[in-house]
Amino acid sequence: MMNPALRECGIGGRYVRVRVEAGEFEEALRLLPAAGFTGTNVTIPHKFAALRAVDEVDPLALTLGAVNTVRFENGRLWGSNSDGPGFLRALRESFGVEARDLRILLLGAGGGAGRAVAIQCALERCRRLVLVNRTAAKVEELCRELRALAPGAEPEIVAWTGDALREALGTIDLIVNATSLGMDPADPPLAPAEALGRNHCVFDMVYKPLRTRLICDAELRGARAINGLSMLLHQGAISFETWFGREAPLEAMRSGLEGAAAALEEETR
Repeated sequence: MMNPALRECGIGGRYVRVRVEAGEFEEALRLLPAAGFTGTNVTIPHKFAALRAVDEVDPLALTLGAVNTVRFENGRLWGSNSDGPGFLRALRESFGVEARDLRILLLGAGGGAGRAVAIQCALERCRRLVLVNRTAAKVEELCRELRALAPGAEPEIVAWTGDALREALGTIDLIVNATSLGMDPADPPLAPAEALGRNHCVFDMVYKPLRTRLICDAELRGARAINGLSMLLHQGAISFETWFGREAPLEAMRSGLEGAAAALEEETR
């Protein structure tokens, strides 16, 4: 999606992938500006190292505890995180809603993406936030953190069992899957299919495959559902805007991303 954006805006450059070993990350990051880079995205396993390596950190990235976007400017490294903001933009575009107006159930609240979404929802003061995670200790720690970050926020914890989810889903507007479950067709169902309905929006952050079991189950029961490409698109747009200080050409990026995803899906069949 980035190279179509660069072409659309007439920017002479390329978006390239650079493999960096963990022990060489900070040195590599410092070498990039001299090599002509304007900025970079950072992915696993370097997001936490990036937080320590940059010179300035956006307050939200500091709260999330990870950096995935770095801008090089006047010899300094400026770090930010597009996870939460990308999630909010995807919600607005795909469902026409704001997180603050929703009762949200988050599956996989203990991981990196789930933690970022939980924090963003708490900061937005969503109407209700229900956290579901296999490891209880992780989600209990996150609840304590959310209460400190957003005084007045009262996140709830629900056990990952069929009965508990059936009961919780009766008063939920948005279901978010922040786990990797669904990438393998043999994965167990994330939630009881019969508990999904027309009152639900489903946001499955998985995008390989494009249509997961959760999305198919949701649509069969009249729910609106999207995969993780929407969030990935908006994360990319936020990075582009961070680097170049201009509005991202969203449709050019969407076309490039969807084309690449479709080609990948065809290859894996």
